[in-house]
Amino acid sequence: MTPRRRYSHQGSRLAEQRNKRAWQGVALKLLATFCFACLGVIIRLNTPALHPFEIVFLRNLFGFLALVPLLLRAGIHSLHTAKMSFYLLRSAISTLGMLLSFWAASLLPLAEATALSFVQLLFAGMMAVWVLGEQMRPSRWLGLGLGVVGTLVMLRPGFREFSLGTGLALAAALLFGWVIIVLKILARTESSLTITAYMGLLQTPLSFLAAVWVWTWPSPEQWLWMVAMGLLGSLGQVALAQAYKLADVTMLLPLDFSRLLWASLLGFWVFAEIPDGWTWVGGTLILAGVTSAAYSEARQAHSRGVCQGQ
Repeated sequence: MTPRRRYSHQGSRLAEQRNKRAWQGVALKLLATFCFACLGVIIRLNTPALHPFEIVFLRNLFGFLALVPLLLRAGIHSLHTAKMSFYLLRSAISTLGMLLSFWAASLLPLAEATALSFVQLLFAGMMAVWVLGEQMRPSRWLGLGLGVVGTLVMLRPGFREFSLGTGLALAAALLFGWVIIVLKILARTESSLTITAYMGLLQTPLSFLAAVWVWTWPSPEQWLWMVAMGLLGSLGQVALAQAYKLADVTMLLPLDFSRLLWASLLGFWVFAEIPDGWTWVGGTLILAGVTSAAYSEARQAHSRGVCQGQ
């Protein structure tokens, strides 16, 4: 085999491996979005018998217990970190966000709660400029504009009542926007297992402080639901982290729309809920804005890399 053919064959194999990894990432992202949609179903099925704050605590508890075998395999050194202050900040904000989002999920139709959660991507984009010093390019302004329009389409101020559930969902989205920024900082040096483990290790006692005031002992069936929630939550977190290791963000980000699809199907199947067209249009506009900005950023980064390499 000539050198040219050998290099061509090696290049073809590398491209095939990258393509395989990318599709594995897609499959894992779809699995993660399905797991997260199932969490909303479990919340709705178990409230008001259990308070949302109690469900947050049990989700964190069983989610952490589900990760213990992975931690034991990786060794206790996997918890070593020099960024404990960021973990504490992330856990405090994330716990409050979970308390509000689970409360909102108990009050809103499944698809509407899911669509409103997309607003966190807008908040994260704006905070990245302020906190991380990222530039606000025209593509980001376009994405932000589409996202704002999409949010207004869903809320329809002046045409529909601004409910408690809507307010809770938006407040939770603001907090999760901050969580995304802290995660960006942690992801520079920390492994996905360490990040996920500290989520359960720190958020379990924090959420217990809220749950203890509204505690009622779950029934045997409810205990099973809570265990399932912990397993699904941890599976979704691990699958999501692995997906972003295997595939580009710009390939995976549009798949966030599948969360709305799963939520609509599960909401119809379990609760006979039919999401209105405004929810679909608003959610689509938000994700279109975020995705278009991500693609534009990726193209510009590629162009800079090509110029530097010449």
